Amino acid sequence: MIGPHSENPAQSLLDPINYYSGTLIPDNWDTLEEFFNWFVLEAKMPLMIPWNATIAHGDDFTAISIFKKASYQVEMFLEHPSICIKPHCHPNVETINLHLGGGEQWPSQEDYNMSTRWGTIDWKKPAGLLHGDNPSGERFLGWCMLSFQKWVNNEPIKSVASHWKGTTAGPIHDKLIRDHYPDSFVNNGYADVTMSQIEHEIMVEFNLINK
Repeated sequence: MIGPHSENPAQSLLDPINYYSGTLIPDNWDTLEEFFNWFVLEAKMPLMIPWNATIAHGDDFTAISIFKKASYQVEMFLEHPSICIKPHCHPNVETINLHLGGGEQWPSQEDYNMSTRWGTIDWKKPAGLLHGDNPSGERFLGWCMLSFQKWVNNEPIKSVASHWKGTTAGPIHDKLIRDHYPDSFVNNGYADVTMSQIEHEIMVEFNLINK
């Protein structure tokens, strides 16, 4: 039983090393599906938030990494009311989304007061595959999901929302991408982290792409 053990109410009552002592973290996942199955089915979705995880904030989302090991990461996304996810892709990142519900959009399972959306899966999107969701923004109260990721390049911890090619969510999202990729092309609601600003200007000059 957990209860007050000192006069300092702010003192930590849980030690993460002891709390997760029975959770064995493999280092030999070969695929995103293997990682997903371990995290969800075996480890029961542990909240092992990295010490250096930071909040990623966009025009219609807020996210934080809740697990990171090598090329694999899990982010929790809070999708804001009236979100409209526009066509985009994440170059060199494979993703699987696990929906957790919320937003009063899906009637609850009465025994647990949970959304019937909980546990539905958007299976793997290959790296660079163009995708989007909810073009009309009908989920106007927002929702929560986990994004499971395998980064082809084992990069320092960052949000997959910053690793973007396609139409952005707006100026706050644009800034997030610029902060992580200052030399990449980001302009008025469109970003491509695979292309620099200079490369874009050259391609426009030679009519290789539209302005």
